[in-house]
Amino acid sequence: MSSKVLHYLPSDISALIVELIDQYTAGTVDLSPEELLTRIEELLPLEKMKRETTLRRIEGYSFATDTLWDKTLEIGHLDRKQILARAKLRPMSYYHYMTGSNVPADYASTRADLLNDPATARVKLRDDIMKLAGLLVELRSETAPA
Repeated sequence: MSSKVLHYLPSDISALIVELIDQYTAGTVDLSPEELLTRIEELLPLEKMKRETTLRRIEGYSFATDTLWDKTLEIGHLDRKQILARAKLRPMSYYHYMTGSNVPADYASTRADLLNDPATARVKLRDDIMKLAGLLVELRSETAPA
């Protein structure tokens, strides 16, 4: 797991996200990728007029994505390029264009800049979570005993 500092995501919520993804990866909870995303969103509620809840959700999505990456690397014995190709993950620039963001593209060109363009980041990270979760299911079925 990366050791990046979390500013908006409380440690108890991040622990719940890790626990949920561990259960999902192990197959102890029967969830589709969409249901996994819904459960993560339930841990990261949005409140009107409170920008920090949006930032907490983005940071939570980013944390969940990092955790899914780690699990995919561990289970699939794949490298990052193989994961990108199999999960069909797209770069931030794709989502910047697709969302019609009015934030300059270079303000949010990497994952480290996600909080600079929250609307685009939410779309990208939601997509990444569902695609990585789908790939995990695929990898789990490939490694399951016949």
